[in-house]
Amino acid sequence: METEMLLEKNLLTFMNKLKEANPEIEPIINECCRPCGENTKRVSLHDWLTQVRELSADKLRQLGLQTWTAKHWLYPTEWFEHLPAGLDVLDIFGTWSKFDAELHSPDSRFGMLPYGFGEFEVEKG
Repeated sequence: METEMLLEKNLLTFMNKLKEANPEIEPIINECCRPCGENTKRVSLHDWLTQVRELSADKLRQLGLQTWTAKHWLYPTEWFEHLPAGLDVLDIFGTWSKFDAELHSPDSRFGMLPYGFGEFEVEKG
């Protein structure tokens, strides 16, 4: 019971951050968490995470994302359990894949997952 309440609180916090970044859309969550009678455009979390790629760098940072290279954004570690299966992700080695929680590692460095989205750039050095 206590664990369920903690998970629900974490999910609501996550969803509120997503809504703050783009108030015109709202990710789909359990109907028990939605305000009654509210008429807003509902978008799946997969679609929202695809659309978030179009946000400004400032908005992405407000959501907690960080850059690996200038055009390669990494997802925050706490997003791991919320990333939907099938989401296209770019890892830190430049490989695109479909996200699968069983295949992708929740490992993190500096609070970021080793994958996100953007363009992979080889740094010259």
